[in-house]
Amino acid sequence: MDEENILRDFAPVCEYLNGLNIFEVRNLARAFGINSPTSKVKDVLIEGIIRIGAGISPPERRSNKGARVKACDASAERLEEVRRLLAECSQRRAYRFEEETGARLEFRDSTPAPAAHGYAERNAAGLIECSAGGAYLRAADGSASESDPFVSEKTVRKYRLREGDLVGGLVTSEDGQGELTEVLTVNGGQPLFVERAKFEELPALYPEGKLPLGAGGNAVLRAFDRLCPVCKGQRVIVYAPADSGKTAFVRAAADGLHAAMPAAELCFLLPAWRPEEETSLRERFPLAPVAACAYGKQPAALRRAVRLIAEHAKRVAENGGDAVLFIDSLAALARVCGDDGVRECEAIFSSGRRLRTGSLTVFAFAPEESAEGALGPCGEAANAAVRFSAEIAARGIVPAVDFLRSHVKNTRPAADAEQLRRVLEEEGVGAMLAPTEQDQ
Repeated sequence: MDEENILRDFAPVCEYLNGLNIFEVRNLARAFGINSPTSKVKDVLIEGIIRIGAGISPPERRSNKGARVKACDASAERLEEVRRLLAECSQRRAYRFEEETGARLEFRDSTPAPAAHGYAERNAAGLIECSAGGAYLRAADGSASESDPFVSEKTVRKYRLREGDLVGGLVTSEDGQGELTEVLTVNGGQPLFVERAKFEELPALYPEGKLPLGAGGNAVLRAFDRLCPVCKGQRVIVYAPADSGKTAFVRAAADGLHAAMPAAELCFLLPAWRPEEETSLRERFPLAPVAACAYGKQPAALRRAVRLIAEHAKRVAENGGDAVLFIDSLAALARVCGDDGVRECEAIFSSGRRLRTGSLTVFAFAPEESAEGALGPCGEAANAAVRFSAEIAARGIVPAVDFLRSHVKNTRPAADAEQLRRVLEEEGVGAMLAPTEQDQ
């Protein structure tokens, strides 16, 4: 892509960067991984930031020779604004330019030079799991194998990697384990060479921005969006008796979110699901991280997957994206997590929050309210409660949401009887109100 097209397609980015002084542009260039920014003029730095930040060109390879690279002094606000403008401009483009993306391969008959990518490297992607002495690149669903690539402490420090980061890069292609030698993407974007704020240190804000659960066409969830709307950052606890439509709710809600918010990251912790239900969900959402079905799996392996997926959801939120985590159920998850199960469940469930740029929303299923004490503090941490009804499920309506008993914290119940009747009739699920003759 030539400079003329860059200036045309990314004019707002060019205008913003051109309005900064050369020192601020150099700091931003360092954050995007441009080597030796002090030796380049301003317009070259601006084009480089756009190329790397928009994924048009791969990041420059980092050399371990010579003096240590100067730390990036770019402010978080400047970085966020540049990334926002890049995303907006990329979405408006009529097509994606792919010619220069990914690794640039240089095949040689002799031994390749250290800076060249050759036969010895392959592309790989997965979740980072940190351990003593380094880290490992696990599968995108958190599962592990002996052949998972090793990630050295130097690479972790260089790219500021954290547990749960979804990383793509180049791995030495050996018969055994191999090692991640170059990072090309982190959580779907270009790696930034700057310290990131930690999820737990970012201020939590009140939930805002309605999640369109009914966008997939499910009539009950369309009514749900009108009567009991859930917003980004909500911690929703769902009290559901057996056979009241838990699986149907997860599938339909995920369908709606995927249809209306394709950029949102859907994550699933479903240890209570059966093997065939897990298979169906993975086929429905092949790119989503799923830890499901405790049957026949080693507890340690499932615990690892649960931890990595929960951490990945945090990384998405702190990186400015929207993540939605489904848990079915808290009781099953506590059993999987072992001795500290209740504490682990509380930590995962309580991580739901809206940040200034991103959000993590949690939907967690729980037993009947009579067993609520077994959940520990999770019930107190919830800021929305949804209740399913066995009587409504008996009429063949699933998910069997009882709207009159569902509410968002610090508000009145979702609906009064008259509003409920009108909305359900308009959405075509009026039978949720009227019992059958056998019920009478």
